[in-house]
Amino acid sequence: MLYIVGTPIGNLSDISSRALSTLKESDYILCEDTRRTKKLCHHFEIPTRLVSYHKFNEKSREEQILEDLKAEKKISLVSDAGMPTIADPGFTLIRKCHDESLSVTCIPGPSAVITALCLSGLDTNAFQFLGFMPKKPGAINRMITQAIEFKGTTIFFDTPHRLMKTLKFFPEDCKLVVIREMTKIYEEIVRGTPGEISAHFAKKSVKGEFVILVEETL
Repeated sequence: MLYIVGTPIGNLSDISSRALSTLKESDYILCEDTRRTKKLCHHFEIPTRLVSYHKFNEKSREEQILEDLKAEKKISLVSDAGMPTIADPGFTLIRKCHDESLSVTCIPGPSAVITALCLSGLDTNAFQFLGFMPKKPGAINRMITQAIEFKGTTIFFDTPHRLMKTLKFFPEDCKLVVIREMTKIYEEIVRGTPGEISAHFAKKSVKGEFVILVEETL
């Protein structure tokens, strides 16, 4: 069986006992970055073998993984943090498992998308997640337009070194929430216009993983 296992987005105490037992009992763990997952396994004394599985090798790995699943091996899929397949590799493997009638289940855990939405104070009745903010100006503008036109809250991921540039693309009358380092000691929630948020982060070193939320334009 393939187990989709949620892991902490920051605070290691957020992992579930079911996730720990599943990882320990697996024949191997598929992970984006073995170095990141190795730290988690070391902390919780998980001896299971790690196998790299990321966007550059997922297609070449899938045939062997499917063969192992057919041989009734127990395989866990994790991401570097949070729920696997959310803006991360894995959905094609899961789809192929369904196509071949191989068992798949999910051990739910923290999600940066849902955690940020809960923290934001924005409307939670309707929301969309658009993944990582793109790099090219044209693609950024299209994604922001999609966010502004959506009747609800829009959620993006962004990186520390691109945050200040990204904020310049938003209309100044947009209402944003930017959250970083969720569940960690330096967790921070900043609300305001793009200019106000830029001014806030201009005063400090911009570090950590960022989630940007856009309030519905009425």
